[in-house]
Amino acid sequence: MSARPIAIVGSGAIGVAFAVLFARAGRTVAVFDIDDAALDRGRADVEARLRLLADAGLLDEEPPVVAERIGWHTDAVTAARDAELVQECAPERADLKRDVLARFAAVAPEDAVLASARLAGRLDGE
Repeated sequence: MSARPIAIVGSGAIGVAFAVLFARAGRTVAVFDIDDAALDRGRADVEARLRLLADAGLLDEEPPVVAERIGWHTDAVTAARDAELVQECAPERADLKRDVLARFAAVAPEDAVLASARLAGRLDGE
């Protein structure tokens, strides 16, 4: 398994879900968002989800051990500099998703996979 981190762009519900998924699998995760308040909300959401998983008997490790694999960043370069995968989880706006992917393509390693989370249907602006 690769030791390179996974970068998650966006600390809302979908970004947090990806962060928990990868951290549970033993991967190091770097979550990026535009400000500390968004990251604080994301961090609280991760902690709550991990507690729910633990209470349901669905974690192989204690929640703090899994949570320690997740780093929180407001700097795109720091979040993506060594990433194997950059998973975009921005709001459903075509222009924003294009801008986010272009920004991270410029700072992620050349061989990083860039992926976009998208709900079914058309994006605003398409």
